[in-house]
Amino acid sequence: MSTLRFNTEELVGRFEDRRDVKNLAGKYVMSLLLKKEPTMLQDLWSQRDDISLGVNGGYYAGREALKGYYASIDAATKAKAQVVKSVFPEDLGEYSDEKLYGRGPMEIRSLDNAIIEIADDGATAKGFFYVFGLVTDITPRGPISNWVLGSCCFDFIRENDVWKKSKQ
Repeated sequence: MSTLRFNTEELVGRFEDRRDVKNLAGKYVMSLLLKKEPTMLQDLWSQRDDISLGVNGGYYAGREALKGYYASIDAATKAKAQVVKSVFPEDLGEYSDEKLYGRGPMEIRSLDNAIIEIADDGATAKGFFYVFGLVTDITPRGPISNWVLGSCCFDFIRENDVWKKSKQ
């Protein structure tokens, strides 16, 4: 008598779900690197209104709060690019604002040792990752660089057969 809860087809589906959830988490950190904050909410997050994001700088509950969070990062990215342009006018003076966008700050984060749990109903999932990376930034005191060490937790929800972030 088998003690497995899932048949072979269901196990394959759960493997695919874990792969898709891990890929979504990877798209999130790659979007940070590529400074895609203007589109991250639409591309990666659930359409629900009860989504939330917790980071070292604060907690943002609800779609409008996350919209404001990403808009503030977008505005800061644009301002930092202008600072870099003013420091290097001979190299960047001819760049349009679109081409200049994202110059200066950089966030590289790797997600390692994934622990992913898919709910029995296949509608939600949780992921835990160790984070190792670096962040460089432009500040009023000049450029800085920091190591990023820690962990990151995500909640995911399946919408229209696609995994989306619901909480972090």
